[in-house]
Amino acid sequence: MQHAVILVPLDTSPAAEAVLPYAETLARTTAASLTLLSVVEPRPAAFADLPEDILTEIDGGRLRTHTTYLEQAATRLRGHGCHVDTATVTGDPADAIITAAEQTGARMVAMTAHGEGGALAPRLGGTADRVLRLGHRPVLVVPGGAAATEPARIRHIMLPLDGSAAAESALCPAVELARALGARLALVRAEPWLSPITVPYSHATGLTRQDEHAGVVAEHYLDQVWERATEGVRHECFVLRGAPREELLRFAREEDIDLIVMTTHGRGALARRLLGSMAERLVRAALPVLLLPPHQAGE
Repeated sequence: MQHAVILVPLDTSPAAEAVLPYAETLARTTAASLTLLSVVEPRPAAFADLPEDILTEIDGGRLRTHTTYLEQAATRLRGHGCHVDTATVTGDPADAIITAAEQTGARMVAMTAHGEGGALAPRLGGTADRVLRLGHRPVLVVPGGAAATEPARIRHIMLPLDGSAAAESALCPAVELARALGARLALVRAEPWLSPITVPYSHATGLTRQDEHAGVVAEHYLDQVWERATEGVRHECFVLRGAPREELLRFAREEDIDLIVMTTHGRGALARRLLGSMAERLVRAALPVLLLPPHQAGE
């Protein structure tokens, strides 16, 4: 039977290698193989006037550099017991990653969110963002930085829920991943406060009661969601009160969350943009995020 594949794009930068410890852990615990992909971008237009033999030499040199780099990375991973393939292609990075993911039937794409110089570009980095928006595979986004020499330890997973069916579709993948990793799973719902917004007004007491009721409803909601999951995974449910993005980030830090699993959108027409912003904030805080397209998560 063919192995499930985790596709790992690498651009030869040290920052991109930060994803390798996570890819290795997920591959080993889910019986998947790794395909390391490097994309050689088209030569700059400024080179167009150079003689053809020089252009051929430049193209060949760039291709060899990427291929050698991938083989060195693959050798290290194979030494840790991973099954690793490599591929070097030429073209637009995001387009090439999406095409490779479809051709290999990748279970997920695992990549870092960094731009030139290792800085996180707007909306999770240009290439990562395009792969998320245009692709159809789950994408693990890891903050760029120095790669660890040991596999990542993923012992505590967070699943943010907002009451939408789209967000809930990540439940089964999160449970399966927690089971494979032997990790704890935290189901988290963040509800904003109503009463602090209207304290100066006479009806604040009523809003306080609504806040209390909202907390009870949120707790009941999380219990109901969990009832649909399969047993065998250690889990806890948490209701956070306050601005969702700030509260989720605070919770992730305080509870030592190793991985966040969430869908790429939740409520409303602007939800994809808002959750993309939330995911970016979490990645900026050095937190790995596995983003699932809702149709993929629910399968």
